[in-house]
Amino acid sequence: MNGDVRRVGGFLVHCSTALLAAGCATSPPLPPAAEDAGPLRAAERFLDAANRQDLDALAHAFGTHRGSIADTGGGLRCGLRKVASWLGAADRCPTRQEVEVRMHAIAAVLRHDGYDVTSAEPVPGRDRPVTRVSVEVRRGERIHRDVGVFVIRTSSGWLVESVELERITGR
Repeated sequence: MNGDVRRVGGFLVHCSTALLAAGCATSPPLPPAAEDAGPLRAAERFLDAANRQDLDALAHAFGTHRGSIADTGGGLRCGLRKVASWLGAADRCPTRQEVEVRMHAIAAVLRHDGYDVTSAEPVPGRDRPVTRVSVEVRRGERIHRDVGVFVIRTSSGWLVESVELERITGR
């Protein structure tokens, strides 16, 4: 039975590889950082949520190594950060309203007619894995090239840490 499972598994891997090769024949190969599709998916989900103006989805997809910015609640971590902020040792957790305003501003800048991921490269010198996903953002006739979406690995997955909005706004 174990041999049958290996043969079926090998067949599925072979078929999957063939299908992927056929489906990706027109796409340039992605760099090694993109082999883990986590950062690419995180960047794409973020851009799609921005275009839908889904502020809740944006907040859950945006954050730091500590977690999503949507975590504004009264959890122990935010309570400890609040006390630490009184001592100047940390920033307090943002309020839900502050998060909503930030996400609205980001969504307004990132609204687009389409985008293409052009590359993904690891960012050197960081404590945690961070990938810079380069995106071309289309708005009408304009194409904003090499807009960096920085995605960080957290204990629960990948989050967008920052976006080079100045590549779109020109500021």
